[in-house]
Amino acid sequence: MATEGVIDRPLNPPLTDELGDIVVRGLRPGRKGLEALGEMVLLGGAVFKSLRTGIVWEEFIHQCDIFFKRMIVPVLLIGLGWGTMVSLEAGNLLQLAQASWRLGGFEAMSHIREFDAFVMGDIAMGVAGTAIVADMGARKVRDELAAMSTLGIDVVREMVTPRVLSMIVMTSAMLFPMMVSSLFTGWLAAVYLRGASTGGYWHDFFNQTTSVDVLIGVVKCACFGMFGGIIACYKGMSAAGGGRGVGRAVNEAVVMSIIMAMSVNYLVTSILMALNSSVNVLK
Repeated sequence: MATEGVIDRPLNPPLTDELGDIVVRGLRPGRKGLEALGEMVLLGGAVFKSLRTGIVWEEFIHQCDIFFKRMIVPVLLIGLGWGTMVSLEAGNLLQLAQASWRLGGFEAMSHIREFDAFVMGDIAMGVAGTAIVADMGARKVRDELAAMSTLGIDVVREMVTPRVLSMIVMTSAMLFPMMVSSLFTGWLAAVYLRGASTGGYWHDFFNQTTSVDVLIGVVKCACFGMFGGIIACYKGMSAAGGGRGVGRAVNEAVVMSIIMAMSVNYLVTSILMALNSSVNVLK
């Protein structure tokens, strides 16, 4: 009877079954991505819900201190190089038009509104966000988070919320050292390498710079910090498989944060510039 069952069974599955399996395998990553997105949204909601019971100030200040120490040197160094690069590249075109003095206005639009905020978001996730993923992931694989929940400790309020808030605050605050360092080297490159005058450079800079430009940069940094912190905490809390799983979670968090930063950068800039059309006028 067993032999007859084997003989009667077709050797190859029908083509429709093969196509169905291919479709299912192809949709599986997308389904997992949507599930992860939904869980991150729920985690973000739990973070803001926990604010009603108060902030764990000790942990928040501790995380801010850690992030400041880890980010200040990369921020200053990248700002120095970033300002020089922007002035040199933009100066090539403006120098041909005998308008090197316009570099000051270009620096205002590029650094304050766009480049510095986006780079600051990448630095925050690459330096502070990866530390959050590694810390939360190590606690997860050692079952520390489960032990805290068993003891009745709210993991979101005690661990997640302070880290997300510190990411928001420190990413926004560190934008200003980034702007100072990038504008300083941008001025040096414009004056000594592109022939702009110091008076013309700074006059055009302050003539073009508005409070809306600063607001756009700060809002984008706050969004980068918020979403990056939620992604980092989620990836750390969902890590599995020991040290290898934590390393995989760090890599996935960085990739997701870069994609998030590009999307948020475009949306926030478009919305705020549409609401304040005066910033699009070249003075």
